[in-house]
Amino acid sequence: TRQTLAMTADQAAALRDFLLWNLRPENAGYNYDYYADNCTTRVRDALDKALGGVMKAQLTARPGGMTYRQQTVRLMSAQPWLMLIMDLGLGPYADQPLDAWQESFLPEVLQTQLREVRVDNGHGGLQPLVRGEQLTSPNRLDVPPTAAPNLRLPLALAGLVVGVLIVLTRRRWPIGHALLGTLYLVSAAIVGLILLALWTLTTHHSAWANANLLLFNPLALLLLPTLWRSRRGFAASRFMDGVIALQLLAIVIAVLLHLLPGTVQQNQPWLLLALPCWLALAWSLRRNR
Repeated sequence: TRQTLAMTADQAAALRDFLLWNLRPENAGYNYDYYADNCTTRVRDALDKALGGVMKAQLTARPGGMTYRQQTVRLMSAQPWLMLIMDLGLGPYADQPLDAWQESFLPEVLQTQLREVRVDNGHGGLQPLVRGEQLTSPNRLDVPPTAAPNLRLPLALAGLVVGVLIVLTRRRWPIGHALLGTLYLVSAAIVGLILLALWTLTTHHSAWANANLLLFNPLALLLLPTLWRSRRGFAASRFMDGVIALQLLAIVIAVLLHLLPGTVQQNQPWLLLALPCWLALAWSLRRNR
């Protein structure tokens, strides 16, 4: 969609000069950020600079409709596995309240927000920044949903199913119990290592301080020998009892962090997935003792 903007000749010239300057090899590169500094925010910032800061002043005063997480999940909902991976990897940064300026990191949101901006009409009044719109190429992709899907119920059901299977296979199918437990523990450890690396080794600040590390962490690998010994009726050692207790304590902390007022990170779906799985594993590994 082509939007015609009500810019003066001086503003259009300023925009042109900035774009030509930005095309130079020494200016073209920048530290890309999915949310704060991407291909859409660069367009937004260039327009705002040419308009003398009018856009930012108006849009920062207007609340946004969603958080970074909600927008991400909404737009990735057509690819469920990628959507889940991205939601799992986002930390509290992605759940902060946004204003309209911040939320215009998306092309479609920027297009909508531009329609609300008012600029000087040269006669002491205001006029819409967007003078008109023209469809230049029809959309051939499925239109994303207007709201983010609720992941709590499907992940809660998945966690409940895995937890019940862990309990049922404990006596009836020891090999199946060990294989199912191994799949969960290895997955939890791999996820924990990735989350830890994103926090400590990268500049992806949207993934820092992720509370999901309390639910999925490398400590899970320590339980694998005990899990396979349990199929022969051997009880967990005192050290492994301590590891299990430590993981349960981490689960309790994660729940309390979520319930405390002022909590930012919205990771309820992953709490609902992990809680029954860890409770079932703790019960099965400590049952003989």
